[in-house]
Amino acid sequence: MKRILVVSYLFDPSKEIGARRWSMLAKSFTNLGYEVDVLTNSNGDCNFIKNKYLFSSFYPSILTKAPKTVLDKLKYRFWDVVFKIISKGTSYDKTLLSGKKIAKKTSQLIKEIEYHYVIVSGAPFNMLFHIIKLRSKYNLVKFVTDLRDPWTWDSNYGMTDLSSKKFNYEKRKERYVIEKSDFITVPAITMKKYIYEEYGINAYHLPHFYKEMGIKNKEENVGVIKLIYGGALYKDSLIDIVNFISKAKVVNFKKRIEYNIFSESNIENVRQEFFQMNVSQRVEERALFEKITGSDYYLAFYPSRFKDFISSKILEIVSLGTPIILISEEGDLSNFILENNLGSFYSISDLDKFIQDLSEDKICINYNQDFDIVKYEVTNVSKKLLSHLDGK
Repeated sequence: MKRILVVSYLFDPSKEIGARRWSMLAKSFTNLGYEVDVLTNSNGDCNFIKNKYLFSSFYPSILTKAPKTVLDKLKYRFWDVVFKIISKGTSYDKTLLSGKKIAKKTSQLIKEIEYHYVIVSGAPFNMLFHIIKLRSKYNLVKFVTDLRDPWTWDSNYGMTDLSSKKFNYEKRKERYVIEKSDFITVPAITMKKYIYEEYGINAYHLPHFYKEMGIKNKEENVGVIKLIYGGALYKDSLIDIVNFISKAKVVNFKKRIEYNIFSESNIENVRQEFFQMNVSQRVEERALFEKITGSDYYLAFYPSRFKDFISSKILEIVSLGTPIILISEEGDLSNFILENNLGSFYSISDLDKFIQDLSEDKICINYNQDFDIVKYEVTNVSKKLLSHLDGK
C-alpha cells in the first residue's frame, strides 16, 4: 500500500476555500486504497485520513481581510509595514516566517515514515520553496507541487506592487520549485501553458472537481424567473452587481424575477430592494444545492482574474443541471460554458443586453443534458492523477 504525505496550509475541517481541494482529494485517495497523512495549520478532527500533523505559523489575521474600523485600519497599516520590511519578496505569504519550520517538520516525517509521494500545495508559496529544497536529500520520494494559484504571473499576493528586487526574488523561488519538483499540477490550462512557455516544463492539468450530491428533482417554474448565486461576492465584481441591480429596478419584466444570493462576504454592499431579491448568509451545502436545482439560472458575476478558471463551484452547478449565466470577461470559463451548451455568457459591456434579454425572457439556452460531467467527479479525477503518478 502506497503512502502519501499532503502538505496543505488549510485542510478539513476548515471551511475556507483553500482547504477544499486537498481535503476532497485526500479523502478520495484513502477510498482508493492509499494511506494519506496530512501536515497542516488547520486544527480539528479529521477521520478520513491516517494521521494529521500540525504546524504553527504566525501571520497577522488582520492582513487577510479588509479592515473596517479605524482601529483595524491602524493595525493593518502597522503589520503591513512590518512584514514589508522583513520580507525579501511578497509580504502577503502566510508562511513567510514559518516556511523553514514547515520544511523541517516535513523532513522529520519523511525520516520516520516511508512515503512514496510528498504533495505540497500552494499558495502560500514560501513553504513550497523550502519543502522542494528537501528533494535532493530524499531520492526515493517523489515531490509533487500543486500550484493552486498563479505565483508571479498574476496580481494576487501583491506581486504587481513589488519592487524589481523583491519580484525577482519570488521569480527565482518560482523557477526553483517548478524545475526541481518531480511533478507539477495546476488547475487551469492557462497555467499549464505559462509554465511550459516560461520553463519548458509540461505540468499536469489537475482540474477542479465536484462530489456527486444525488440531487436531480428539478421542477419548472411558472410565471417567475428564479436567479440564484451562492459563494463569495468578489470585491472587484461588486460594482457590476450593484450596477445590474440599479438598472434592473427601472425595467418592466415579462415575468416576475426572484434573485437569491447566499454569501458570507460583502453582502452588506448588495442589500437593496430588487423585486424579490434576497441576500442571505451562506447556507449548508446541500440546502444550497437544492435551492440551485429549483432555480432557472445560476447568475455569476466573476472578476476578470477568474475568467480562465473552471472552479469546483461551476462543476457542481453543471452536475445539478442548472444553466449558468456568466457575467465576466471572455476566457476559458466562458468558452467552457458556451462550447458545451451549459449556459449563456455576457461581457460586462453587454450588461444592458443581458437585462433586456432577461426582461423579455429571451435568454436562449439549448442546455446540454448529456454533457459528460462525470469525468470531473472527484473519484475519477483522483484515479487519473494517481495513475499518472504511479506510472511516472
